[in-house]
Amino acid sequence: MSQRRQLSYDPYNDHYVALGISPTASPDEIQLAFRGRAKQLHPDRNADERAKEQFQRVNEAYDVLSNPMRRAEYDEVRYLASAGRRGRAMASSGRSGLLGLLRGPYRYVVAVIGVVLFGNILFILATRLNPLPSAVTATPVRPDAMIAPQALDPNADAVCDPGATISSPGNDAKLPSAVEVSGSTIGPYEVDWSLISFDAGGRPQTNWQTLTRGSAPVLHGTLVSREKTINLPQGQRLFLRLTVSPGGDQPIQICQVIVTFLARGASTTVAQ
Repeated sequence: MSQRRQLSYDPYNDHYVALGISPTASPDEIQLAFRGRAKQLHPDRNADERAKEQFQRVNEAYDVLSNPMRRAEYDEVRYLASAGRRGRAMASSGRSGLLGLLRGPYRYVVAVIGVVLFGNILFILATRLNPLPSAVTATPVRPDAMIAPQALDPNADAVCDPGATISSPGNDAKLPSAVEVSGSTIGPYEVDWSLISFDAGGRPQTNWQTLTRGSAPVLHGTLVSREKTINLPQGQRLFLRLTVSPGGDQPIQICQVIVTFLARGASTTVAQ
């Protein structure tokens, strides 16, 4: 019996992009999209030299996404690969920015700041070895003030991808009983929401529900209008997530924010 090939993620051959569907697509939507794409790209119907290669990609994508276990495995490696790319991009941006400061006209200012920081480190080490008198006390800091909103969920992105932007509401916004979601996309998109909850181990749990879908790019316009209602108690926090599927060889783009609704027992409008 042959061993099943281990799945990997290629951002230039994303299975969801190959079928032209959202990462939250249902099995029926996956099957419908596959039939349409296969009919369009079948070598008997399409004489384009690239059609055969694209047809193979569509078959491979359907083989993975139509199997619940393989789809779950693919979603996991896809998320890990996307998170790794964002981390490397941020690290590269940080290195190039630091080198620019060291070589630019502000290099002397940077040198002075470095000396001051080094002096502060020496002072901290000295006070640890020789504590200050007990009459000198530090100003207490609230523990919750030290935790960024994104720390509640490792999947929450502080900075959204360029091709998927929620411009309103902002991250950690406190909202009234009704709100519109606006932003921009570079292709077909979907907006979802999920309440913030945690399991017994303190790990965040999400149950994504679709608010709306759009088939065309949006430039600084309304993503979700005030039509569908959700009943939420005062202070209820939830995630809003925008997922964009540009198609072709472009990877999926995701934007996620945390919002709080203020009206107790009100009908909170957040969907199309």
